[in-house]
Amino acid sequence: MSEEADVRPNEPTLGRLLREHREELGLDLSEVARQTHVRREYLSALEEGRYKDLPEDVYARNFVRLFATTVGLDEVRALEIYRHERAASESPVVGIEPAPREPVRRQRRAPAASQESGRAAGAGASPGGPRINWVTPLATLVLIAAVVGLALWGFNSTLFNPGRNAGQVEEDAGQQPAAGAQEAEEEQLAAIPDTVRLTVITEPPGAEVAVDGFPLPGSTPIEGAPVTARESRIVSVNREGYEPIEAEFDLTSDRNLSFTLTEASEEEAAADGEGAAEGAAAAGQAGQVVLTVTQDTWLEVYSGPARNQGQRLAFTTAQAGQVLEFPAPVFVYVGNAGGVSVNVDGEDQGTLGSAGEVRGVLLGE
Repeated sequence: MSEEADVRPNEPTLGRLLREHREELGLDLSEVARQTHVRREYLSALEEGRYKDLPEDVYARNFVRLFATTVGLDEVRALEIYRHERAASESPVVGIEPAPREPVRRQRRAPAASQESGRAAGAGASPGGPRINWVTPLATLVLIAAVVGLALWGFNSTLFNPGRNAGQVEEDAGQQPAAGAQEAEEEQLAAIPDTVRLTVITEPPGAEVAVDGFPLPGSTPIEGAPVTARESRIVSVNREGYEPIEAEFDLTSDRNLSFTLTEASEEEAAADGEGAAEGAAAAGQAGQVVLTVTQDTWLEVYSGPARNQGQRLAFTTAQAGQVLEFPAPVFVYVGNAGGVSVNVDGEDQGTLGSAGEVRGVLLGE
């Protein structure tokens, strides 16, 4: 059986399944957003099938997995339905051209004057004598008078009512640019690519960059990172010891962004130092696993030796700056291994892996 056969045409949509499972648990979207740390508008887009309003596919798949697990829907099935529905939503729709209209053929009728003249000629002949055709010259004069009258009427209309003709010309001329503008707009929309390349440079370098809250792999300078093309996207730049930057950009084409970072004030630096001290104090406790989040990432923690085994201790999208503490041993599964630093029994073990790496690790065994 082919892979496409797994998703049958009569199977409910992903949005319907998510909504039904959520309502069975008595949860609203705000509560699901709080538990998953996924924005409410993204959850709403999943339920309504508005895939164009979702971020990059790698993030959207994680949203589906988090949403499905939270409401008790099998995540493998949810991801399979999502993959087929999103692919279908991005396929071009072939239009049906209307059937060509047949031209209307008009039959030319013989001039009535000729027919009447023939009949009148026959009627005007006197029996038994020479026939005098008076009708033919009369009909000819009437026809000439009608042609002259029409010509004079058209000349007077043009000469004494120029405003009407000029207005008609202006109206016709004004309609042409409107059609041309519509075609230009359609061509412009068709030219927008699905994915663009984003380059970000900061002074000093080493800053973390996120688009709509989702971190780009690595730190600045970041060159040619693929992002979904969209007119309004929020780009955030953060570096320890410097003021954060957040701005809105049009990312419908490749962009090169450059930022100059400003050092943070003494009060903010002191607050950062207190947070680091608290994290160090927590890390000093024996029998504990402390996770320090330096870059946004989704994160799962289980008390068992593998994923989905034992008690689920955490299932969230962690934000940079969070410090999470668990009794050892725990199994940690993350979507950005380079954004999580680990301390086990008071010993610093560095990050779980490289930036953007999806990895699961058993800690404190």
